[in-house]
Amino acid sequence: MDSSGYGLRGIGLDARIFFGGPGHINCTAPVMEQMNTEGLTLVRVDYDAADIPDSVKRTHPVVYEDVKGYCCLLGPDPAAGIFGCGKTPKEAMADFDRQFQERLEHPIKGDPVSEFIQQRHI
Repeated sequence: MDSSGYGLRGIGLDARIFFGGPGHINCTAPVMEQMNTEGLTLVRVDYDAADIPDSVKRTHPVVYEDVKGYCCLLGPDPAAGIFGCGKTPKEAMADFDRQFQERLEHPIKGDPVSEFIQQRHI
């Protein structure tokens, strides 16, 4: 377990993280490339909490502290992925949810993030 308590670096994940496929038990969804989190101050998220947006519960984006506040990201980087930010982790997740809904309503053909959330939304 790393100093953040999140446990990612402690198990040797210093490269990109992948969601779906063999990474989750009984998951048949395609693999999603996720941003390298090494060096970030990660925020632990209770994905079962009642006040967490459904989009966050279904996709488990990375939530981390930034110099301007907090960020919530699903994908390889903020430009290609779904990215939200705010003054608190909850604000960042709410902004992420707005961006998620936009990408869900207007998917980008051939975009791995759009394809991933379409399958996770079912």
